[in-house]
Amino acid sequence: MRDFHIPRSDEARSLSELVLGLRFLVLAAITGAAAFLPNGRVDLLWLVIGIVTAVAVALLQHVLAPRMRRGAGVFALAHAAPWTVLIYATGGQGSPLALGYLLEMPLSGALLSRRGVIGAALASLAFYLGYACTIGRPLRIAPAALLLALVAVCALISWRVVAMLERQRTGNEASKVALTSRGDALADELQRLGDSLDDALVTIDGAGRIASINPSGIALLGVDPGAATGKPWQEAAQPGPGFVRATLRGSGFRRPAARVTMVLSPRPSSMLTGRATIVDGDEPRRPTDAACCST
Repeated sequence: MRDFHIPRSDEARSLSELVLGLRFLVLAAITGAAAFLPNGRVDLLWLVIGIVTAVAVALLQHVLAPRMRRGAGVFALAHAAPWTVLIYATGGQGSPLALGYLLEMPLSGALLSRRGVIGAALASLAFYLGYACTIGRPLRIAPAALLLALVAVCALISWRVVAMLERQRTGNEASKVALTSRGDALADELQRLGDSLDDALVTIDGAGRIASINPSGIALLGVDPGAATGKPWQEAAQPGPGFVRATLRGSGFRRPAARVTMVLSPRPSSMLTGRATIVDGDEPRRPTDAACCST
């Protein structure tokens, strides 16, 4: 058996949970139709066996299929067996529970792609004809012909829908790859721009820790970039007595500001005075002048 399409892990888990819920909904709705059948036509024991088997197969697929690289398509075939048992439990050929075969095709297609649709369609016909020619014989031509026509129509519709969803998924993945590549390229451009600046460029995260320093910043502050990264920015910059307390509070920046006078003492014997621009990367907005006084 050829490999069936299985989406990637996170997507597969979410999709499997959705299909599992839909499968239980379909099972409950269709088996509920047995309540409207004549009492003598329903075998309660086999009805319960069919429901339990369907639930077990669905849970096994939910647990195992996303982790399987090969052989996941066997579940497209296995789901036809419980529906055949339910048909047998509700009167055999001509049972309304044969609708379960039809709804199985889009569900299998959602998890296993178009091959899942074909596998479910072929399995439904094989199980039904096998039952009708053995346990439920003689084969009744009218119900079998009607089921064959309905399976063909449902398989065609499911095939088209799954193909459309696959094209949409492929387009989304291509867009995601393009955006990721563009983001990486932009990050490289910004990195090169920062490295070419004559001014110090220090990137600080929301907790006030140094994320990166450009080469000019390393030279001006006299710090080891490897040792400074991840430490509070005050340890690397060593703010002097002219520290702007009205603008910079605690370990992080509370609001953006421009043209802020800062006096730094990166080394005991040196002092730097300059203008700083503080930018809030999480909430982009126009920086405002800092209103403060040096101490």
